[in-house]
Amino acid sequence: MLKHKSLTVAAFVLPLLAFVLIIIVYPIFDLFWLSLSDATLAQPFNRAFVGLQNFVKFVRDPVTLSSLKYTFIFIFSAVGVQLPLGLGLALLLSSSLINKGYRYIPLFVLPLAIAPVITALFWRILLHNQFGLVNFLLNRIGLNPIMWWGNPSLTPFTLIIIDTWRWTPFVLLILYAGLTSIPKTLLEAAQVDGASGFQVLRHIKLPMIKKHIFVAVLLRFVLAQKKVFDIISATTGGGPGRATETLNFRIYKVMFSEFDLGYTAALSIVLLVIIISVTQPVVRRIWGRDES
Repeated sequence: MLKHKSLTVAAFVLPLLAFVLIIIVYPIFDLFWLSLSDATLAQPFNRAFVGLQNFVKFVRDPVTLSSLKYTFIFIFSAVGVQLPLGLGLALLLSSSLINKGYRYIPLFVLPLAIAPVITALFWRILLHNQFGLVNFLLNRIGLNPIMWWGNPSLTPFTLIIIDTWRWTPFVLLILYAGLTSIPKTLLEAAQVDGASGFQVLRHIKLPMIKKHIFVAVLLRFVLAQKKVFDIISATTGGGPGRATETLNFRIYKVMFSEFDLGYTAALSIVLLVIIISVTQPVVRRIWGRDES
């Protein structure tokens, strides 16, 4: 009987274990091995061991370091704008100022339903330097047109505008869910005690949606550097020059333009380490504190 149960457990566990080894574990080990070799896309299995040479190349590569710098600028700027905007919209829709605010949620989340390439093309036409609607309206009110796509100092922030339009609804959904989960009796009790709207926000609403805020920030941090790839590819291509080249877009170019498989693997590991090092301590601190 015991032997029969062991065989049954093995029949269910072994296929899952094999799946994990093949789909997850092996690619990770292969990625690390690639990062220590001089493999190219033309000869991916011809791998000569070069040690940490690819990581030394990363430290000395000004192009990659520039893309890493813009990645951090993009992420922190985008999240820094989207969080207060999403919170403000969530507070507005969940307040008594708008009757049944949940009915307007589909309107706000519409940008999330549009394909990234369509979004990029839409904004590329809207912000066209010569024929775009935005510059046309600026001209009508007597202002000079803005070089949205040709200015190395401005174009990086143009992408932040597009990303904010697309992903603020994502933050809105998370925070709106948190606000609507607050017991109404608690809010009514605070109003009876004479608490002002700001006091309710500071001492009740924000503390009770703390987890939702951190979830929104963490998810946007992880997704911001990943989801902007399609926008960059369809609008700037990393330009003008390399002004809008993020690290993941740099990895793509190293792979398919320079055909350097080893260096691509090393950059992928660097990106992975950055994401883990930033997100893991925050997750452990927030959830761990509540459990203690």
